[in-house]
Amino acid sequence: MTAQTKNILSAENIAKTKKGVRIINCARGGLVDEAALRAALDSGHVGGAAFDVFVEEPATANPYWSPQRSGDAASGASTNEAQENVALQVAEQMSDYLVRGAISNAVNFPSITAERRQG
Repeated sequence: MTAQTKNILSAENIAKTKKGVRIINCARGGLVDEAALRAALDSGHVGGAAFDVFVEEPATANPYWSPQRSGDAASGASTNEAQENVALQVAEQMSDYLVRGAISNAVNFPSITAERRQG
């Protein structure tokens, strides 16, 4: 999220959408004005929303939530055990690259074995 994209889906922009629109945000918290989204959901202008990112996480005090809505924050790596496992996996991948030249799970680069990379 940048200063230019913060609340890019504002109350004004939400009002420009067709009634019943469904809004999905799995990019960055803060791109959608969450209070404006709640108002648009309550009014019926927005037919539904699916988010896995929020301005504040966990989203326990988020205006998006209500007794009529349920959901689960993106919690795949939010436990101490999960954070430790992710850290160990990244350390192993870096070690594989530095020691053997193998690349795995890199962003914007295919996974390749050390043998293929050297050959």
